[in-house]
Amino acid sequence: SQNSWNLIFDASVAKGAYAMKSQEAFALVTRLHPPPAE
Repeated sequence: SQNSWNLIFDASVAKGAYAMKSQEAFALVTRLHPPPAE
């Protein structure tokens, strides 16, 4: 998705300071991650 963000946070420290607004289904773009050559 063009809307993707990678977030890392400590949930115990951030408790109450965030809320999920939306969530999209995960879709892996295989052209960016081709299968390993055999």
